Amino acid sequence: MLNLIVASLLFFNVAGDKQLDQCVKNQDANGLLSRMRELVEKDSYKAVRPIADAVAKVEAAPESAWYSVDRHRVFVDATRILGTLQGPKFDNELEKLVKKHPDWPARTLGLYASLQSKGSDSVSLSLKALHDKAPQVVIVASQILGRTQDILVIEPLISAMKRWEGSTTRERAAKGGRDELEKMAKDRAWLTCRDSLHRLTGISLHDSAAYKSWISVHRDKLDPSKVDLSAPVEKMTGTGLFGLDITGKNIAFIIDISGSMMATDPPSDEQLKKVSRSTGVGES
Repeated sequence: MLNLIVASLLFFNVAGDKQLDQCVKNQDANGLLSRMRELVEKDSYKAVRPIADAVAKVEAAPESAWYSVDRHRVFVDATRILGTLQGPKFDNELEKLVKKHPDWPARTLGLYASLQSKGSDSVSLSLKALHDKAPQVVIVASQILGRTQDILVIEPLISAMKRWEGSTTRERAAKGGRDELEKMAKDRAWLTCRDSLHRLTGISLHDSAAYKSWISVHRDKLDPSKVDLSAPVEKMTGTGLFGLDITGKNIAFIIDISGSMMATDPPSDEQLKKVSRSTGVGES
C-alpha cells in the first residue's frame, strides 16, 4: 500500500517541461510538436507525463486561444508521437496516465496512444477506463472495446451503459434520435456503449436491461467475430409491448379482464364544454 502511495505521489509531482509550457503559452503548434518529438527521443517513456500535461493545457485553453485545427492537430500528432514508444515501462506510464491523470483529455490521450503502440494492451486499459468519471473517457474506451470482437467485453459495456442511463435517456432518444443524444457528453457515453454493443452482438436494443436479458439467452451462440452489420435485421421474438422490445425467455403476460376494466372515467367539465361547442347542444 505504501509503495502505491509513493508511486502516485511521484507521478503527480513530475516537473513539467518549460519549453512545452512556453509553446502552449505562445500557441505554437509546430514548436509544441517538435519539442514532443525531442522529448520522446531523449527521455523515452519519461516523456509521457509532460506531453500529456501539455495536451491537457491546450484542450483547456479558451476557444479563442487556439485555432480548432491546431488544437486537433496537437492531440492527434501527440498520440502518434507517444505511439512510437513501447515496452513495459512505457505501458506502465500509460496505465498511470489513464488511471490517475487529473485531466480527462490526458486520459483519453493515453487510450489513443495505446492503440498506436504495438505492444500496449489497449483492451485492458479501456476496460479500466469504463469506470472513469468523465464521459469523454468512457466514450473512447467503449469505442475501442466495440472493435475487439471479444465476447468478454460485452458485460462490462452493459454495466457502463447502465451507469450513464438516465431516467429520460430512452425517452429523449425516441423523440430526437441520435441528434438529441449528441448534445451532452453523458448521453454520448450511453450512446457509444450501445453502438459498441450493437457492433458486438448485431442487435440494437434500447437499454442496458434489454441487452443483459438478451445476452443471458444467446450467450452460448454469440460470436462477435461473425456479426455482420450489413445483414438484414432479424427480429429476436417478433413481439413487442407498448413499443418495447420483448427479449429473453420465460416471459408471462398478465391481463386483467375483470369487469372493472370496462369502466371509463366520466368526462371532465372541459371535455363536456368542447362537446357542447362542437354540437351546439346546451347553447342558450
